[in-house]
This record gives sequence, C-alpha cells and structure tokens, in this order.
Amino acid sequence: KIRYKIYSNPYTREFTNHLGNSVYLTAKEFDLLYFLFCHKGQVFTKDQLYENVWGFHNAPEETISHIHTETKKEDRAVPRQSAVHT
Repeated sequence: KIRYKIYSNPYTREFTNHLGNSVYLTAKEFDLLYFLFCHKGQVFTKDQLYENVWGFHNAPEETISHIHTETKKEDRAVPRQSAVHT
C-alpha cells in the first residue's frame, strides 16, 4: 500500500503533493477532495457527498448520469490513481 502526503491550502484552493508540486484540480474536484481531506478516515454515502459538496439534498438522476459520463471521458483521456485514501 503506497501512501503519499498531500497538503491543502484552502485560501489559494490548491493542493500540493509530497514532492511539493501543485496538483491541478477543477473547482468541484477541489471541493470534493478538500471535504474528504477535512474528514479524514470517515466514510460517506453518495447522498452525503452530493449534499455536502454539491449542495443537493437528493441528487437528480441526470446529475449522477452526467458526472458518471464525464468521469468515464476523463478516465480514457488521463490515467489516474484508482483511489484516494483519506
């Protein structure tokens, strides 16, 4: 199991990896990662994430579908790590 340290600066909305390199994130990716970063070790349901990060009390089905589609596009374009460990 490989673990890396990441550092967050909520004022600049930037994450830095263990080598000191900035990690590019979209605004929503930052919000999601920062939420998980602030709640290290906790497990959340999909609905809890939608409510806390997106502000939806019940995520509309088309939103879920759109996010899933965009994620699949990104997965094909850019290889990413398989999981984020908090």
